[in-house]
Amino acid sequence: MRIDLDKVFARAEKLGVSELEVVLQENKQLDISGVKDRVESTRYVAEYYLGYRLLYGKKKATYGATITSTEDALRVLEETVKIARISPEDPYWKNLPRRLGPQSDAMIYDEHTGKLDPSEAIEIVSSSIDIVKDYDLRVSPVTVKLQVGGSETLFANNYGEETSRKETIVFYMVAATAKENGREGTFYEYRWYRRLSDLNYHELSRRAAKNALDSARAKQLETMKASVVFEGKIWASILSSLLLPAITADSIQEKRSPLIGKIGSQIASDEVSVVDDPYIPWYYGSKSIDDEGVRTLRKHVIRKGVLETYLYDHYTASREGRESTGNAYRMQPWSNPRPWATNLVFVEGSASMDEIISDTRRGILVSETIGQWLSNPVSGQLNATISHGYLIENGEIKHPVKGMIVSAQFYEVLAEKIRVIGKDLECYANTCSPPIRVDDVTLAGR
Repeated sequence: MRIDLDKVFARAEKLGVSELEVVLQENKQLDISGVKDRVESTRYVAEYYLGYRLLYGKKKATYGATITSTEDALRVLEETVKIARISPEDPYWKNLPRRLGPQSDAMIYDEHTGKLDPSEAIEIVSSSIDIVKDYDLRVSPVTVKLQVGGSETLFANNYGEETSRKETIVFYMVAATAKENGREGTFYEYRWYRRLSDLNYHELSRRAAKNALDSARAKQLETMKASVVFEGKIWASILSSLLLPAITADSIQEKRSPLIGKIGSQIASDEVSVVDDPYIPWYYGSKSIDDEGVRTLRKHVIRKGVLETYLYDHYTASREGRESTGNAYRMQPWSNPRPWATNLVFVEGSASMDEIISDTRRGILVSETIGQWLSNPVSGQLNATISHGYLIENGEIKHPVKGMIVSAQFYEVLAEKIRVIGKDLECYANTCSPPIRVDDVTLAGR
């Protein structure tokens, strides 16, 4: 569906709107859910979402809805104007972004994924259930979820500019539980992709089953100081909780970051580099235009330990008289944009996971955590509970462990305690990292 934008902009002018931005998204999503031993539900949704950001003088409003026609779009516009008229003025507002970027040329739309036959998705979920069931009599599947979606988003403004982005998204999750000698264990595997062909559900299902069984055997150790080897996905999730919120320009401007005034300063060891890269083929956060239609850029956030930039959308950039870094993000088409990463990547080293483990005298390999999202990005305090890990002694994996709490000052870790940076990236949504080893960490146990 394509609404009549000329009618929308003409009506806006009559209503006294000074600036208007339109975000129109066609979204199609297939959801398949499996519970225990069967496929439980199949759901397909095709909807059109409309979002407005408009200025009535310096009074700003964002609003939107699901629509089916141009008439719906005009009604939503009038509601948005009503909201703007009673809103306070924004003293920092300058203007809407101009010179919108080209239509997306990043590798983010896969034809096969976008036109997936539901029977293929059902087969993936059903096979995942069977793989978990067949792994061991002590292991059972809990749930399997596959979401496959395709969307096309149009960005337009009342200055006659428009651009668009077409993309596909895949989310997969498999959970298993195990019982052994009266003890229970569970494990969750989950991944985000741009195309279905990158999903190795056989490996993920077997890993969930194996780790669930290991979890049933896991021990809680005494409190100790030791090395911690974070799998790539786990360190990526910690970056998402602690580093990413601290480098967004809105956090800086609202005094909610420990990195205020740190541009050009050494905040990590020389071995640490972090990039924001929107052009990695088929990565979840890749895009050539952001959620304001502004061209994205590859940039070093941290280079050899030195903080080089914050992440800006148009609004936060204009507050400082600078250009957007192309990092606008919207939760929904009608959400107010804010700065966020595209693909935030902790740059790889050269060590394999086997080499990292063999070089560790005593430590814990962390494969799953809970609670790291409750860490404090303002203070930089990391807190996470190891829900699945392995004791390492003299370079060898000994037995599973769980229930230990990792507590550390994140920036102290970045500056002083990272000893090995591995290779082979794993991603937690749009943050990606290789495995790393951190030394001299307090692990609270029983």
